[in-house]
Amino acid sequence: MKTPLGIALIAPCLLFISCGASQMKPQCVITAAILPATATADHSASAPANQVQFSEKQTLSPTGCVPPPEPAEALACLPNWTTSDTVNTSVSETGLATCLNATPTPATIKQTCPNDGVVGAVPTPAALTCK
Repeated sequence: MKTPLGIALIAPCLLFISCGASQMKPQCVITAAILPATATADHSASAPANQVQFSEKQTLSPTGCVPPPEPAEALACLPNWTTSDTVNTSVSETGLATCLNATPTPATIKQTCPNDGVVGAVPTPAALTCK
């Protein structure tokens, strides 16, 4: 009658494992956006009134999730800021955008890394209007 004793010993282990599995935290979903999402500056004003500081914000969800490990290249990434309107706007390597002239349509401000998509999300771009 080894079977009942074996089941008696294995059953608590299975219960423990099944309880532990329900306590595991879900993997995070990473979303990113450029802030502010929209901005306006006056090209005819002196700095800083003709400038807007943009930054990236990442959000992890759901609450309490376990973020994925970041590869070394993600930690070493220097973001590249770009503008869709290089005639009327400029943007520095720190995300400081400057209005050079009035923009006929809002300029799209983006931030990328060479390894975007490896970890995290490509940020939603922002819009800059220069008046």
